[in-house]
Amino acid sequence: MGAYKERAMSLFMRLDKNHDGNIDPADLGILARGTGDQRSDLARSTGQLVQGFIQDADRNKDSRASLDELAACVDKSMAGTTPETLPTYVRDFASTLFVVMDTDKSGKVDKAGFEAYLKAQGTSVDVAGREFEMLDRDHDGFLTRDDIQGAAHAFFTAPDGAPAFWLLAAVPA
Repeated sequence: MGAYKERAMSLFMRLDKNHDGNIDPADLGILARGTGDQRSDLARSTGQLVQGFIQDADRNKDSRASLDELAACVDKSMAGTTPETLPTYVRDFASTLFVVMDTDKSGKVDKAGFEAYLKAQGTSVDVAGREFEMLDRDHDGFLTRDDIQGAAHAFFTAPDGAPAFWLLAAVPA
């Protein structure tokens, strides 16, 4: 299995909140139990991500997506894309994550802000620091919306070496 499919499988396991082997509308209610404005925005965006995956992946039209269906969807809908041509629900999810990280609304996220975001989600500062370095494509010490959109693209398409914790942390385990 390719590394991008392993990352997608990790995301699937986090999205399948009721552990029934599918992502479906029942998972949306569990995901929506966030608190605070940012958590609510993130929960809403995660719900849209789930709905998008179900719509794109549901081959047998049972209103849910199995892991196999999601893997096929990633291959079909995301392979050969650019960050700008990823499905809208993935781009919107990445944009919401950026807004959550950009606490000072400057349009940039510095390393300390990124580390604080991941630390609040239970990720170590060491891991956060390594991911920041990988995400900061121009090495200017800041992440932009474009960096995060590029990272979302890499999450779903890169054969190896793509940072994953930043995206996985948005969906509580």
